[in-house]
Amino acid sequence: MCRNKIRFGLAAIFALTISSPLFAADMPVKAPPLMPTAAVYNWSGVYVGGEVGGKWTTDNWTTTCVDAGGFPLGLCGSPLSLIAFPGAPDSTAANAFKTSGLRAGVYVGADTQVNSSWVLGFEGDWGANKQSSTVPGLLGCSTAACAGGALVPFNLSGDSTSVKFGDDYSARLRAG
Repeated sequence: MCRNKIRFGLAAIFALTISSPLFAADMPVKAPPLMPTAAVYNWSGVYVGGEVGGKWTTDNWTTTCVDAGGFPLGLCGSPLSLIAFPGAPDSTAANAFKTSGLRAGVYVGADTQVNSSWVLGFEGDWGANKQSSTVPGLLGCSTAACAGGALVPFNLSGDSTSVKFGDDYSARLRAG
């Protein structure tokens, strides 16, 4: 009797093992996977940003006139200028100013998507770059008055020449 039970149990396990794939035939057929569609991005909107960097510049200076005033006023080469600064300007006294340093700024813009292929917009920016460079003396003037000669009634040797840069701005239209 025990032998029959074992045979019956093994036959039941065998029947279940063989019949289990038959359940899969009753499942509905899956649809084939669809091709993914490309997402269309809309570029319309406003944006704001910041920037930090460096600005390296060399500014060449060449003196074209050393004017002492006199008649006619403001005219380079007036008789008083020729007497006070003989031989000026001296083109050998050219100098290069270095006004390099940190530059930080912000920008803002807006774009609008006209159709699926075109975007129009505008952008503006402001950059802070307050740099200056100063050298002693009046560049382009190597006469006795500029160098502090003892026989000249006035002395410009305490003067200096400077180049100073401030902030920069820009605005532009965009299309693409």
